[in-house]
Amino acid sequence: MTHACVIEAMPKLTLHPLTPERWLDFVRLFGERGVGGGCWCMGWRLPDRQQYLQQKGDSNREAMHALVRGGCVPGLLAYDGPEPIGWCAVAPREAYPALHPVPVKPGVTSTNYAFTGFVSAFEEAGFTECLRRSKTRPIMRFYTDRAHKRLKRSGARK
Repeated sequence: MTHACVIEAMPKLTLHPLTPERWLDFVRLFGERGVGGGCWCMGWRLPDRQQYLQQKGDSNREAMHALVRGGCVPGLLAYDGPEPIGWCAVAPREAYPALHPVPVKPGVTSTNYAFTGFVSAFEEAGFTECLRRSKTRPIMRFYTDRAHKRLKRSGARK
């Protein structure tokens, strides 16, 4: 079964869930080192920095591969035609122990899912930075029209 959606603003861009059949595309996109010097998008999934540092590199790659082989769909690959060009991890917040606790601004209802990935891709898709934990760790949110109206009524800025 193939799942895909097309983003209207970018007619060539398609998104596909990371499944075992697409694992080699994920590896090709992340490169030999796994983006960020061995993260393999496991950084938020691990409970603490110590475990992340112990697993950095091949162990993180194998941990992600084990998730995918086990039936977990940890995110979406973006394609421009046949070429993988982007990644967005999507999972219930409970799958990201390193994100807890993430403060939620007053008037904003928290959702059950978290999305992590490359900031520039999120900005191009219409996400807004709502919090920055450090220089290199922005927290992005996507607001629907309904959410924007609710925020305006509550007096929140973002």
